[in-house]
Amino acid sequence: MKFFPPIRARLTALRVGRAQLLLSSFAWLLSLFLILMEPTAMASPPVANPSPAWHAMTAPGFSLHAVWGRNERAVFAVGESGRIQHFDGQSWKPMDSGTSSSLFGIWGLPGGPLFAVGSQGTVLKGDGKTWQALNPPYKDRFYGVWGTSEQDVFVVGYNGTILHFNGKRWELQAGQPGAGDKGSGGPWMGGVWGTSGHNVYAVGTRGTILHFDGRRWTPMHSGTQQNLWAVWGTGPDQVFAAGEAGTLLRYDGRTWTPMNSGTEQMLSGLWGRSGKEVYAIGNRTILRFDGTRWHAMDGHDGRLLTGIWGAPEASTLYAVAMRGIVLRYSAEAAPLLPITTRASLYSICNPGGQAPWAVGSDGTVLRQQDGRWLAVPSGSQHHLYGLWCAAPDFKVAVGDKGTILQWNGQAWSAMASPVASPLRSVWGRSPTDIYAVGDAGTILHFDGKRWAQQTSGTQRNLRGVHGNASSTMVVGEWGSVLAHTDGRWTPMPLAAQPALNAIAVDGSGQAVAVGETGAVFEYDGLAWRATPSGIGYGLLAVARVGQSWVAAGREGAVIAKEGAAWVKKKSGPAQLMGIGRGDKGQLLIVGALGTIHMP
Repeated sequence: MKFFPPIRARLTALRVGRAQLLLSSFAWLLSLFLILMEPTAMASPPVANPSPAWHAMTAPGFSLHAVWGRNERAVFAVGESGRIQHFDGQSWKPMDSGTSSSLFGIWGLPGGPLFAVGSQGTVLKGDGKTWQALNPPYKDRFYGVWGTSEQDVFVVGYNGTILHFNGKRWELQAGQPGAGDKGSGGPWMGGVWGTSGHNVYAVGTRGTILHFDGRRWTPMHSGTQQNLWAVWGTGPDQVFAAGEAGTLLRYDGRTWTPMNSGTEQMLSGLWGRSGKEVYAIGNRTILRFDGTRWHAMDGHDGRLLTGIWGAPEASTLYAVAMRGIVLRYSAEAAPLLPITTRASLYSICNPGGQAPWAVGSDGTVLRQQDGRWLAVPSGSQHHLYGLWCAAPDFKVAVGDKGTILQWNGQAWSAMASPVASPLRSVWGRSPTDIYAVGDAGTILHFDGKRWAQQTSGTQRNLRGVHGNASSTMVVGEWGSVLAHTDGRWTPMPLAAQPALNAIAVDGSGQAVAVGETGAVFEYDGLAWRATPSGIGYGLLAVARVGQSWVAAGREGAVIAKEGAAWVKKKSGPAQLMGIGRGDKGQLLIVGALGTIHMP
């Protein structure tokens, strides 16, 4: 699978009488709902695990749609807005694709070129270092690519489109590229695979399976009306297809027969090493076929997985997902994180040096006890972005839809909020002097009795608040920095205008603000100045730790101030969003996929 046809197009097709497509649209909408409503679970810090397991590798912050590799030191993942990530055996790094079109499929030759396809007729050819556009004369959405050589490449996509590239020119073999969203051009083709240039299979919507014999494409009887998104096989007499509602089919060289997948979830990708080792991935699902039956695999992230590939020479697998997660199946432990929670963690604090607490997506609240992390009911299903701890019996959390929660030592309860917009950060001096900030210039203050709005003087989204005994500062989009002086909020000038995500202020009045593209600004009590961070990733959190400053963010980046310079530290396994301390004073950084990182 390389992606799914747009909802609007499916509903339009429904209006011309394809009732089956309504079920497909419902499944797609349901899948999106399940992604957004990921359940919470107990989290635990990284531990060594010598047995093979799924681990989170990275969270680049954008959705990935497909993955393919030459070997374990040359793995490539493609995704939205032309993003391409390259894994060299040590870390994932972005590549310049030269396009902003979303990419949905990738395939290549072990020792030769790679091909990536996507929206707006995008086809790219790469050598592992650079990419160039091939510019076919057909401008449709392409979902799948496969071939036998660089002179024998097949591309499939929207409106039944099947193209062939002979290394010099493009040939339209099927479909009607550019037929529009009415579906008049034929089924949407989601995947392509073959054993040779004269034995190729393409799958698509409404159970479509087409076969190419070297001369023409002919339909095959699939026995299903479910949309099919992926096809893979070991040879002419063993081909697998996967699709919606847990659909799995197998072709024995004569007929396609259904297989029992054991799931009703949508399946979007296939890959295998042999007929006794085949993997299918999809919405909250990873399945393995042992030659006899399909088994569900445990210990992976519960979201929509969109592509899978494995290193032929090893037992390693790579799966990519919406929201930018890359999963790796291997026995390697560090620096990877075993998946033990589905909740992203946004903030962490430890009241008075006591055991830490953390908050995250879908109302997740965790606390550490006796070295373990335990889930605490919050009474909310909204994402919680900020947490401030005054004492073991007084904490405040803020989040989506103006959510404000208070911990009284026994339970969490909702506080009356004057806004319904997201609140991104919270900080206070005491239980009677607390600030919360959020979207559209929102600043709230709690005086011990009620929350009230304050005039910020800006409509820009505010993302961080922090202070000391005498001052409070707020940061946000477009380089916004506000200081609370003389009872009002006053803007502070910066030399640049990056989006700022977090701020920390120490007791002396010095401060550090961090933001996108690795932006770091330091305040010496008089003025702000930009400081090189040494990284290009967005920074999402910053804190004063002992005599130093620590910042963390996307791609698991961690940097610390040493002398006059910022220095890279041991990176985390996923996007990092909150910095705090553990019950023994150790540095803890929380983030995506329940990450609790100890640099």
